[in-house]
Amino acid sequence: MNTLVKDQAFLLAMAFALGAVIGICYDILRPLRYRCSAFIKVGTDFVFALLSAVLLFLFAMSAGNGRLGVWELAAALAGFLAYLYTLSDMFFAAFDKAFLLLRRGGRAFGKHISDAANLLKKIFKKISECYIIKKRI
Repeated sequence: MNTLVKDQAFLLAMAFALGAVIGICYDILRPLRYRCSAFIKVGTDFVFALLSAVLLFLFAMSAGNGRLGVWELAAALAGFLAYLYTLSDMFFAAFDKAFLLLRRGGRAFGKHISDAANLLKKIFKKISECYIIKKRI
């Protein structure tokens, strides 16, 4: 089995980049961890672990010819840590603001849905009352 050094270096660079992508996924889920209940925290941890495992598995199947060695895992961990200690604060701030905007928009949307449901409830209650009165006559 002949493996070129440049191919191994390329695989390590790809694993390093994959670690940074996993770090971005972590930052996307991090606002949920900080602002939601303990149940949501467990759910986001599970989603992150599953996503990381799937990404590493797909990397191993495509780039590593079905094997994921210690060096590739170490490079992915190094990419994850490099991202966390360099760019994470900037990305997290943007994801946190986006989460707050989505949360605020979701609450406003929920209020409109609740108002519409109450209006429909009143309308159908009046219709049913009219139907009951006509039926008795």
